[in-house]
Amino acid sequence: MPDLAPHDFPAYFEAVHEHRPFPWQARLLEQVAKEGRWPSLLDLPTGSGKTAAIDVAVFHLALDAGRAARERNAPRRIVMVVDRRTVVDQAFERAKKISDALKGPTHGVLGAVRERLCGLSGTEEPLARAQLRGGMPRDDTWAKRPDQPLVAVSTVDQVGSRLLFRGYGVSDAMRPIHAGLLGHDSLFLLDEVHLSQPFLETLEAIRRYRTRAKTSLPDRWQFVAMSATPGSKGSSFGLTEEDHRDERLVRRLRAAKPLEHAMVKVVGSEAARRAKLAEECANRVEALAMPGRVVGVVVNRVATALDVFKLVKSRRDEGVFLVTGRMRPLDRNDVDKRLSELVSSGRRRDSTALPIIVIATQCIEAGADFDFDALVTECASLDALRQRFGRLNRLGAITDARGVVLVRSDALGKDEPDFVYGRALEETWKWIEGAPRDFGIQAMDVCLPSGDDLAKMLPPSSRAPVMLPAHLDTWTQTAPIPQPDPDVSLWLHGVDQKRDADVQIVWRADMTAELVARADPRVAVSPEELRGIQGALAALLARIEVCPPTGLEALAVPIGAARAWLAGTVVPDVADVEGRSEKEDEKERPDQRMSRGALLWKGEDSVIVQADDLRPGMTIVVPSTYGGLGYGTWDPSSTERVADLGDRARWEQTRRPTLRLYPALMSPAWPTPPPLIKDDPDDGEREGVANWLAAMQSAPLPECSGRS
Repeated sequence: MPDLAPHDFPAYFEAVHEHRPFPWQARLLEQVAKEGRWPSLLDLPTGSGKTAAIDVAVFHLALDAGRAARERNAPRRIVMVVDRRTVVDQAFERAKKISDALKGPTHGVLGAVRERLCGLSGTEEPLARAQLRGGMPRDDTWAKRPDQPLVAVSTVDQVGSRLLFRGYGVSDAMRPIHAGLLGHDSLFLLDEVHLSQPFLETLEAIRRYRTRAKTSLPDRWQFVAMSATPGSKGSSFGLTEEDHRDERLVRRLRAAKPLEHAMVKVVGSEAARRAKLAEECANRVEALAMPGRVVGVVVNRVATALDVFKLVKSRRDEGVFLVTGRMRPLDRNDVDKRLSELVSSGRRRDSTALPIIVIATQCIEAGADFDFDALVTECASLDALRQRFGRLNRLGAITDARGVVLVRSDALGKDEPDFVYGRALEETWKWIEGAPRDFGIQAMDVCLPSGDDLAKMLPPSSRAPVMLPAHLDTWTQTAPIPQPDPDVSLWLHGVDQKRDADVQIVWRADMTAELVARADPRVAVSPEELRGIQGALAALLARIEVCPPTGLEALAVPIGAARAWLAGTVVPDVADVEGRSEKEDEKERPDQRMSRGALLWKGEDSVIVQADDLRPGMTIVVPSTYGGLGYGTWDPSSTERVADLGDRARWEQTRRPTLRLYPALMSPAWPTPPPLIKDDPDDGEREGVANWLAAMQSAPLPECSGRS
């Protein structure tokens, strides 16, 4: 086994990321390697590179691989957890970068890390990576080998439900396997822990039960909170004088983020009030969007982001982007690829370039690698605003950064608090009116209040229920699940806040609403009708099984919003806080319900379901004609045909090409396909197919196709 020592970490880091680590990153590795345990808390400010904890954990695992199995301390599975889907996606990109960097080298520090990691599993794959999603069979590939080093990224819902034996969208047979793997030999990096305090409490309860259990297995199960929060306990790791002498880091800490604020007076219906805020945001964008600059707009609801985007887009043909956590991964990847060179930190700046405007929700506020020259944000709680301003002048490279905080007048003095931020939004606004003029990291440290004054500006804290042995005994029973069954969401998000877990929605163009209706078993009243329904379902499955759904084409939507959308009732507003959707107004419900069916995807056991049948973690497949997406993001009011991403998603996930010759997926401009070929085609038929495929190389794609 090749030599490897803690002092090799900077060389490893630079080989992977092409720049040296911050002092704290190297110091953390040295501390973890020496003590064999992680500190309970990484108390590090925004912009200091906390995601590099993944690199520290991977290198520590490689170091530890040289020791005898019983003496190892490094967890084999590294799980980054954060309740912002866009941040999850960016963290997964880092995991992919590390994994890919370790695949090829056979010499140097990367070669040493690679060989040591391969030695742990006895395979040629040094480091697997996974993005935990619900309801997709191939998402379980990470769970096939318990000895495989792994970096996984996940939201609280997905990893937490798996840890508690109730994995959303996971089969009954796989639930104990997922729980066993995540409940042993795993390190949880809980990023921005203020977003998921109840889950932290649940991890603490699990640790207490683990210490009481009698087992001969080594204890390599740990979790780390990666943000300073009031009441955090245990050992803390933070910046030192050495870090404050590092020029790159100091520039970030001292970066100026000037602030102005304004109230937007709104009246009328919710749509009218939302439109008024969108108009003010768009006007501010026009004042700030100068050549060479990137302007960010961050609002609190997906519908508001759509309104702002449409308005700004109507004024500008180019350079306008919409980013929400309610996008299909492939759609979001397309946006991220275009944005990576335009708005990422460390980008090449051009003072003559077209202005770039990024309109987003909460999805970018924690850890997203966006660096804005100017920021317009809707008021939120203080911690959320600090995260949003963390995207402004991120590297401290500009001298004329500008920030604007707007608040709707109806958000102040109302009887019912904001469903995401509670009273903290109004309290934060009051403080902004009288105190800060700079939201920079060091500037805020000087003027922040403390005690009760600070607590009022933070969102309402939720607590996880006390976890009793009876809860664990019930959860460990997975086939069949006993009744009553404790709702694990209470231990993920707390008892004080209503949360909706997500369902996954997949759109397909070769699936029709008529065929779905014919395959619904509840309309059967005679044996003949039942046979017809079974035939329709078989025909439907035959189309879907040609190209089975994958996570890359699935949109995560709160279950309450998905139910309302299928049922044709008023769909509640959705925020980009995991599982949150606002309670719909009963007065606005239409008299006529327009319930539509969907295919619950379970392979050959798939069935047609209605709105009331939906359960957390389900994956449903619906016709593209149902609509539901606007400009790539969740828009339940849209009736536009949704692009089918099936072929493309299948290729990117499995590298198996698929071409579905269905009319809705074919362009009128395509050459006429050859006649249907029998099982034993002759040479002429083969030549006809070959010529048609050759002609297809330059054929345009139809609008409803996601192929590229």
